[in-house]
Amino acid sequence: MKISNSNKIIVILGLAVILIVLGFYYQFYLEGAVPTLDRNFILYSILLVILAEVLLSLTLTQKLLFITKQERLFELQQYHIEQLQEMNKIIKTQRHDFVNHLQTVYGLMQLG
Repeated sequence: MKISNSNKIIVILGLAVILIVLGFYYQFYLEGAVPTLDRNFILYSILLVILAEVLLSLTLTQKLLFITKQERLFELQQYHIEQLQEMNKIIKTQRHDFVNHLQTVYGLMQLG
């Protein structure tokens, strides 16, 4: 199974968020250093997560717009294919009628 680029981005972002949460957990509970928690670290971590989420949202929005455009193009191509098949069917019917008329004329010419 092939993993798409958008799925890779989501996995990487999820791992980044998990690492940040584990960092907070380590600093809060394992070190027991709640008073020494650096506010800049929290601020930068939150800003980093927000920035990553915004970039991910922009990337996924771009991919969704591309997919929507491709779907519209596919639907338009399907419509044209259906129209061509209908035209082909009409041409075959007309050719069949024309050949029948020619055979009738040929038969009458044979009879004189």
